Amino acid sequence: MPRKCTICSHSEREAIEQDILNGISYRIIAGRYAEISMSALGRHAKNGHMNVHFAPPAERLEGQGILAEMNRLIKEAQAIGVMAIEAKKLNIALTAIREQSRIMTNLISLAEVLEKADHHSAKNFADSNEYKELRSKLLKVLVNHPEIHSEIVDVFSDDN
Repeated sequence: MPRKCTICSHSEREAIEQDILNGISYRIIAGRYAEISMSALGRHAKNGHMNVHFAPPAERLEGQGILAEMNRLIKEAQAIGVMAIEAKKLNIALTAIREQSRIMTNLISLAEVLEKADHHSAKNFADSNEYKELRSKLLKVLVNHPEIHSEIVDVFSDDN
């Protein structure tokens, strides 16, 4: 049987996840909260356990601030690379290329984490009591409208 995620079961899960979303290092987060490790934080985020209901996408990206900053860093690394090539400082040019590659890798990782978190959140909602209660109430109200009722039942069936 797999072990239970220590972050998911932690009493301060929401605060921990907000720290992760704010880009605070795992080392600092692990030091702030009892009984969690850096590896547990990494597994939690990587495996799509993030409960991001409390952090809408716009807030998670701080109004695209993270993406804008990464774009700025890429452009700066490109400019440094061009200057290094012109100055025939190939070791510096290679360092600039490696830095661009590292930034792109981080962007890809960020996109993957956000995609998993968004998918996991949608699945959590579909499995939630709130969703089931809403579905039940809606179907009860529409029982007197068979033409709409059957269409709604089909929509809910497609979701499962």
